[in-house]
Amino acid sequence: MKYSFRKAGIVLMLLAGAMAWSSAQATVVNASHASKALTFNSAGVTAASNTFGKSVVAGSVFTDQFTFTLNSPTLYSQLLNFQVSSDAASALTGLNVTGFTLTGPTGLVESGNLIKSGATDLLTLNKINLRNGAYTLAVSGTVLSPSASISLSGKMISSVPEPDTLAMFAGGLGMIVFVARRKKRRSVENA
Repeated sequence: MKYSFRKAGIVLMLLAGAMAWSSAQATVVNASHASKALTFNSAGVTAASNTFGKSVVAGSVFTDQFTFTLNSPTLYSQLLNFQVSSDAASALTGLNVTGFTLTGPTGLVESGNLIKSGATDLLTLNKINLRNGAYTLAVSGTVLSPSASISLSGKMISSVPEPDTLAMFAGGLGMIVFVARRKKRRSVENA
């Protein structure tokens, strides 16, 4: 009888240990940083980075946000060469960057394109025309090992119409005025 109680106790301890281990494995830690405001220099270039310290547990997930506001006198700007990257010694260390999105006043504007995955993750955004307003770039993924980092860089230029576009606009406006005057003269002559 003592033997069966001892056996049952060992089985219960093993079950309790297995349950504790599985619940610890199921815990997902959020390692996201606070939102950062991007600033653009006079050439329209910006860069930012976030580092995940040694205390971050492998397997932690993150969604880091970078914000900016457009207030261009032309009402439009172009987002160029925006990319996010993470570098590591191997594909099993560092970060696994899985998402790169741009949201704006009307919701999702663009999702990033995966260019490279492995020891180096690289995601880019296409060239996008943006209206004035508040925007958020979000980078998401999983921390594979502590002391990893992401880098974000890009360029913003103010959209200015080409001279050819302005010439075509002026020519079209001139044609409209010419046709309107011609119709007015004919209606006066026929009256």
